[in-house]
Formats: sequence, C-alpha cells, structure tokens
Amino acid sequence: MIREFNDNLTLAYLPVDELDEAAESFGLSKRFIEECRKDTREFRSGIFFDEKCTYTRLRFFDPTSDEPDDCLAIHISRGKIVIADIFDLDDSTLHKLNNVLSRINKDTVTMERFLYTFIDELVSGDAPYLETILSEITEMEQSILDDNVPADFNKHILEIKGKLHRLHNQYEQYLDLQEVLESNENNILPDGGTSPIMISSIEKRISRFKSSADYLSEEVDRLQNAYSSHLDIKMNRNMMFLTGLTTIFFPLTLITGWYGMNFKFMPELGWRFGYIYVILLSAGIVVLLYLWAKKKKLL
Repeated sequence: MIREFNDNLTLAYLPVDELDEAAESFGLSKRFIEECRKDTREFRSGIFFDEKCTYTRLRFFDPTSDEPDDCLAIHISRGKIVIADIFDLDDSTLHKLNNVLSRINKDTVTMERFLYTFIDELVSGDAPYLETILSEITEMEQSILDDNVPADFNKHILEIKGKLHRLHNQYEQYLDLQEVLESNENNILPDGGTSPIMISSIEKRISRFKSSADYLSEEVDRLQNAYSSHLDIKMNRNMMFLTGLTTIFFPLTLITGWYGMNFKFMPELGWRFGYIYVILLSAGIVVLLYLWAKKKKLL
C-alpha cells in the first residue's frame, strides 16, 4: 500500500519481501532491509539514523491477546515514511494504520501529525488495560485480607508481572524513537511549526503510561510480599495448632508407654478398677491441657 497525501508526505506500508523493489524509490538502505529480516525477539533493537533517514524496528505486545507479538519497522526520511510489515498474524497493526488514515486530513497531514497519530493509535488500548490491572490488584489484596486466596494466586501474580515488564520495554522503545525524532539531528522533520510540540506531547503521554506500568509493577511486588507474609502466617498458625495437639496428646503417649512396661509388681495391673482409672486419668489430662492450649491460643 502506497499513499501520496500531498507534497509533504508519502506513506508506504509494505511486506518485507517487497522492500527490495521499493528500496530505490524510497531510499531504503541495505541495513534497514537486513534489520527487517532479522529473527529477533528484542523490544529495543536500536534506533539508526544518518543524514538522510531515521529507522528502527518495533515490537508490539498486546496484553489482552494470546497472539504472538506483532513486529514492524519504520523508515523515516524527508517527506517519506515506510512501514515494513515484519509480522502481523492477525492484521492488528494494519487495522490500526487504517484507523490512523481515517483520523487524519489527507490534504493537510504532515509527517509529524502522522507520526503523532500513529503512535497514539498504537497505545490507544493501554489506558483501559492498566486500569483493569489496578482493579485486579485491589481485588487480589482483598482476597488476602479475607483469607480467600485462590489456588492459582501466585501464578496470576507472575503473569501480571510479566505483562507489565513487557509493557515497560514497549514504552521504552517508543521513547527511544521519540527522543531521536525530537532531537531531529538529521533534519528529516521540518523546523519550527508544530513538529517539536507534537513530538513532545506524545512523548509525555508515553512517559505517563510507562510511569503507570512501573507503579503497577511496584504494587505487584508489594502484593507478592503480602501473599508471602500471608503464607507465613498460615504456616505459623498450622504449626501452633500442631504444637497444641502435641502438647495435649504427648502425656497420653507417656502414660501408655509407662503402663506398657508390664512389670510384675505394678499395683494397677492387678487392680479391679485400674482400666477405668487410666481412662479417667487420660481424659482429665486431655481436658486440662486443652483448656490450657486455648488460653495460650495454641488452638
């Protein structure tokens, strides 16, 4: 897909296997094409720029989907933007690009306006997701207080932590690109006008998202510590309960061991009421030790 909006901007959205054909007309370097064909899972693959262009490879993680990460590369030169579709199994990136095209004025759009709208579209679903994560953390904290922790609690914590870590890396790659665009060392963006303002504006928004993700990561760490403390408390309670039971029934073990010696001249062995005596003795000891354990809150 190639669109010529006006004298200021030409956009191309191309699969990787068509980059060689478009290399001459869009000034694509061999290094850019090689970067597009690399098999890498890194979020921050680096920003490359020279006097003619700026380009980078971006990965996109959708925390609400189980689909593999989308990946594209973006090549920016004077008046031209090339987006290389490296991997987009569900066409979500193409769908977002179509949303961008529906949002912009094709007659007056500038390069900085397109970049602003494109990045804004890429993070459009992140705010509701981060709010959902905050609600989940609050509910999980309440489940600890109510002592109603599900069996997969720790697994869920680790899943949230992993997603927030990937979102952090994703925002970092956006900020890397925006930092290079804002410095505009190779003058591919027009000087003055709204260019610096728009790049700075979207940079501040991404920074807020990153701060929110980092804050939630800290909350997850705190939640994990609270869960660990909850397990320790439960273990201590169980140990106290077992200690109480041991305290109660240990004397019975001593009594049965004592009368199990069967010495010839043990008086209770020949006593008519010896059996009942041992039963009442054992029951009395159990009752007294039970009351003592309750008083000491061992049971």
